[in-house]
Amino acid sequence: MAQSVTGKWKQVSAKMYCTPEAVERSHGHMKDIMDMPAVDATDEFNKDNTLTEIITSGGTKTTNTGTWSASGNSITITVKGEKPMTGEISSNGRVLVFTVEMPKTQHQQVSKRVWTYSKM
Repeated sequence: MAQSVTGKWKQVSAKMYCTPEAVERSHGHMKDIMDMPAVDATDEFNKDNTLTEIITSGGTKTTNTGTWSASGNSITITVKGEKPMTGEISSNGRVLVFTVEMPKTQHQQVSKRVWTYSKM
């Protein structure tokens, strides 16, 4: 990997991509791409491949721990109690983007979610 992921990363955006069917059924309440509810999220990638995630939402602070691994520009994080999530670090090492495809269900409204982080 050309760039190191170690250090602190701050979430700068969180988007959800709605299905065309959901947008159509929403009568203007949903758009193709929507901001997810704002949170203050910081992930710290430690040299020992451990991860600490701190999320503050609505005055509630949550700390999660996990591990991370890298392969090329691909970063996979595993936080206790969650499915592993893979992201891509930019060539300049300053932006990290996690994309999660949502499982298809009969009442699906969101097809994927994308979280973007900037290195602090």
